[in-house]
Amino acid sequence: MKAIILFIAIIFFTGCKVISDGPIKYQVISSPKGTTIVYQNNSGGTMTETTYDEIWEYEFDGRAGDQVFVSAQSLKTNATIEVKIFFWDKTELEGHASGDYAIAIVQGKVD
Repeated sequence: MKAIILFIAIIFFTGCKVISDGPIKYQVISSPKGTTIVYQNNSGGTMTETTYDEIWEYEFDGRAGDQVFVSAQSLKTNATIEVKIFFWDKTELEGHASGDYAIAIVQGKVD
């Protein structure tokens, strides 16, 4: 009987951990191309990149409750910026901006 209870407890706690761990993805879409991006990386540090791609993405392993941050600024006039943060391929946080040298900032925690 104790073995069955122990087995069920192990399955339950292992299953909870699997559900709370998963991929976190940052995505920035900019039009026209040309964006400077500041973001929190997988170790909690701050990184800065400039990209001339329409879509920029960064993915890392995380867990529910992790703090996340992405800021994107267009290098162009009359621009549109879209920033999204996904956890387990579900949109958790998003922000949009448009105008000359538009800036979109998204921060918070993933669930």
